[in-house]
Amino acid sequence: MKILSWNVRGLGQSRTVRRLKNKLRHIQPQIVFLIETKVTSRRMDSIRRRCGFANGIDVEATGSRGSHIDVVVEEEDGAKTWRFTGFYGEPVEHNRRTSWELLRGLQNGNNLPWLVAGDFNEILFSFEKQGGQIREERQMDAFRKTLDDCELADLGFSGQWYTWERGRLVSNNIRERLDRGVANTRWWELFPNFEVCHLQHSFSDHCPLVVNTNRNGVRGNNGQKWHFRFNADWLLNPRCEEQVKKIWTEGSQDVLRRLEELGRKLHDWLKGERKLRDRRFEELNGRLRELRDCDISEAVLEEITGVKIEMNLEADKEEIYWEQRARANSLKMGDRNTTFFHKSASHRRKKNLVRGLEDEFGNLKTEEEEMSTMATKYFKDLFSSSGVDDCSSLLESFQPSITEEFNRELKEEFTVDEIVSAVKSIAPLKASGKEITKFCLEMLNGEREIKYVNFTSIVLIPKINSPKLMSQFRPISLCNIIYKIISKVLVNHFRKVLKFCIEDTRGVFISGRQITDNIFVAYEILHWFKRRRGTLNKGFALKLDMSKAYDRVEWTFLENMIRTMGFCNEWVSVIMNCVRSVTYLVHLNGRDGEEFHPQRGLRQGDPLSPYLFLICAERFSRLISKAKVEGRLKGTKVGRGNVAVSHLFFADDCMLFGDASIEGASTMKAIIKEYELVSGQLVNFDKSLIYFSKNVGSDIQDQVGGILGVRVSNNPEKYLGLPTMIGRRKKHAFVDINERFLKALQNWRGKEVFLKPILQAIPIYAMQCFKFPISVCRDLENIMSKFWWRNSKTNKGIHWCRWRDLCIPKAQGGLGFKNFEFF
Repeated sequence: MKILSWNVRGLGQSRTVRRLKNKLRHIQPQIVFLIETKVTSRRMDSIRRRCGFANGIDVEATGSRGSHIDVVVEEEDGAKTWRFTGFYGEPVEHNRRTSWELLRGLQNGNNLPWLVAGDFNEILFSFEKQGGQIREERQMDAFRKTLDDCELADLGFSGQWYTWERGRLVSNNIRERLDRGVANTRWWELFPNFEVCHLQHSFSDHCPLVVNTNRNGVRGNNGQKWHFRFNADWLLNPRCEEQVKKIWTEGSQDVLRRLEELGRKLHDWLKGERKLRDRRFEELNGRLRELRDCDISEAVLEEITGVKIEMNLEADKEEIYWEQRARANSLKMGDRNTTFFHKSASHRRKKNLVRGLEDEFGNLKTEEEEMSTMATKYFKDLFSSSGVDDCSSLLESFQPSITEEFNRELKEEFTVDEIVSAVKSIAPLKASGKEITKFCLEMLNGEREIKYVNFTSIVLIPKINSPKLMSQFRPISLCNIIYKIISKVLVNHFRKVLKFCIEDTRGVFISGRQITDNIFVAYEILHWFKRRRGTLNKGFALKLDMSKAYDRVEWTFLENMIRTMGFCNEWVSVIMNCVRSVTYLVHLNGRDGEEFHPQRGLRQGDPLSPYLFLICAERFSRLISKAKVEGRLKGTKVGRGNVAVSHLFFADDCMLFGDASIEGASTMKAIIKEYELVSGQLVNFDKSLIYFSKNVGSDIQDQVGGILGVRVSNNPEKYLGLPTMIGRRKKHAFVDINERFLKALQNWRGKEVFLKPILQAIPIYAMQCFKFPISVCRDLENIMSKFWWRNSKTNKGIHWCRWRDLCIPKAQGGLGFKNFEFF
């Protein structure tokens, strides 16, 4: 069933009615909710008939006020009965409280699955508005609290992020997400395959919102290759270990074939076990009901205890099953939250489902085979070598960092202990046994070829809501577990020597260096820029956006860099064998695409890739340092000691500092181009930005920005996820943390298991660098306190003690929560 909700004006004109009729013919909704029509009931009745609808309800407007239409929907087959409320919130802010009280009133006594859709005239979070005045927190908080009290959760959307727009110029354009669909848990469970779409529009300031209750769900494998997936709940089955041993001993002698046989046979056996488990739970439930009707005796009480223990074991299996699919890795066994895990897994599948892809001509493809072919072609092109300049001349001045002593250690044969160490560092649900350890050791010591296990599936993670272009996905490589163990062993060797190869300006994956080092330095420089006066030391900060940094690494350049650093030939051979022997396939909506061999790139998901990328980027760092030593680049001098800083790198995040002059900009541009030519990297200058110190005039800013080809910004935005500028209103700098708290709380019913490992961990990263205002700490603690004391049904409760009392260690009578004010 499709429900259309639309705030559409101008229905008094025949042209608008014709356009509405065409839109309805295209969408074919069963329920239509039109808002702010501003026509009479008679006119509305005529429009309804012209649009082909036999029945309708019209609520005439009483001035500019909010309103609603509330109906119970009984579908034709009689299998589903639910409630729909078309809602229009008060357009005037000081009257909006009336709308929230109305919504709470509609919720009272409701036991049906409930969907509410319409124009609420309010946003939930500040990021749902662009342009205009900043929305006051109290207004958004009132809306959030209303949905929380009514046990309604936002359904998300696909399509453009905003639903209302005003202003044709950049200076006065405002966009907001005022229209949305929200529903209670029972409606989510009744329609697990729903979809909410923001459609394009041309004759209203609001866009049409369509709720489709059945989007055909997640599509199956369509006869594609079967994939083995380990379920953690199998470990609670006492017969599972016996079955594994039996299958393994009866299998083929070849380890890889034996693994495939084990996966298939184990999957088939446990499919039947799951059916037996469901039946067993029903039997236990029935037996417990019978025992509770019996007369009390020692034997009956003992049997009741035994039945409860067995039921709890079955419940634990169910929770682990859904927890694994929800990818809630930060949780441990604690408060039972099976419903949460189930919803998280369903939401994750829905979010990651690719519904359509646009080709290079803008045509939308929705067929599985077409999308799979498009994705494979995209990555084939991306991983095809573009050819790079000869880098030998650039590497001549590069001094080797790896000594003969280090190389002797690298040449030593790999040992069982190294394999065991690597296995222990892998997540507990992804480890391997003794025979696999021996198999990995043979590959590392050159007795077997790595290419036989170097198969990688590329899965696509959406960067935005409702992506349509391949560039809007983040590719993650799922490596074979055997290869991942091999890669981990190599990484452990790399860690011992990498700090001798990498300059201090890089602060990632190097022992003794932290991400906060870069943040502190960047913050101090930009703070100095903001306060700079006079005519001397005019500087700029250039924030580069590297396009597909890992995917564009040329293998020839990588190999030359490893050799130039002084690594021995044996070690270079092992590393490049891991890089070059990979075979890719794109896994899209359960379908495997065509296998192909890349010509360049590093895998995001391979433990070795970050370290290899560091080695490649070190060439860029050395080019800048060399220019600085030769006097061609001055960097930015800050502090009392006039320390010159030229660049800060963290993984593929680059921030460059230089002298705000034509010469300084030209030198920086030349270095960037030189690095691009030899490495295969590509800087996205359209997304890069430059920020100047306060003493740089606008004419120089335009000239320098033009030479570098980047936009000039008055605000350097965020660096490594944290604000770079904090003004007098410090609370606004950390408003996103408050919103992350509130988003994390949606649909959760657990308590301590959620507050400690998840919610209280959200601000820790920012608190390592910044002292939060007391008001921000108290707001966060207020959110946690309300969540802790509320009743799961009414979302209210009595606060029996102060939050600071809950922060007392458990040994002293408290619960051990963090007190952010003293953290």
